[in-house]
Amino acid sequence: MKEFVSVVLLETKNLKTNSISYEETFLQVITNDFKDAEKKTLNYGKSCEMLYKNNLGEELRVSFIKVVDVNEVLRDKNERGNVRELYTRSYESYS
Repeated sequence: MKEFVSVVLLETKNLKTNSISYEETFLQVITNDFKDAEKKTLNYGKSCEMLYKNNLGEELRVSFIKVVDVNEVLRDKNERGNVRELYTRSYESYS
């Protein structure tokens, strides 16, 4: 089995005030291959969709936006002692 870290993007919209917030959720996915990790991540993101009321009685809608990324964990968990690298992003420029 291989270990993957994936990221899903969710949007929460208050249907009364129209305010919107976003959430990135990081997942640990253990499976045999990359394609299955993508599928499991997509299914998880879709399973987060819901409609509920907050403590003020306002309806909030959580929507799955997209799978941001899926990457295999590249470093062995014992390689750095008590610290484990879970996720890395690479950029061409940072501003």
